[in-house]
Amino acid sequence: MMLTKLCRCGAKVPVGEVCKVCGYDRHKAYDKQVRDEKTKKFYKSTQWTSLAKQTRYRYHNLDVYQLYKYNRLVPSEMVHHIIPVRDDWSKRLDPDYLIPLSNQSHAEIEREYDKGHEFKEVKARELLSFLEKFREGY
Repeated sequence: MMLTKLCRCGAKVPVGEVCKVCGYDRHKAYDKQVRDEKTKKFYKSTQWTSLAKQTRYRYHNLDVYQLYKYNRLVPSEMVHHIIPVRDDWSKRLDPDYLIPLSNQSHAEIEREYDKGHEFKEVKARELLSFLEKFREGY
């Protein structure tokens, strides 16, 4: 059974695919509407794709957030910048500020980040502590 989501036109679309009815691609739309050219170029770079792959490998392709927050083994689907690129460009390639996550965890974390600076700082500290626990073998 394939996971689907509802497109803005109302059609069911398999997760990760472009809508066959209206052609909407949320990733392209996000790049076009939210990201600046510098950031867009960075996320498409070989440097980033290679580092993201290494990060997922470093943490055994696990969602580290789910592991320590909910004691669940969930495969990672992406790599998240604990300190967003738009907040500190210098940390964009720092492996100590990258955490592999599932899409569900990423959405949960971004909702916390959207609540404001204080919430973002608290969540960032929590994520950094999870990475430290993992590296220490807990």
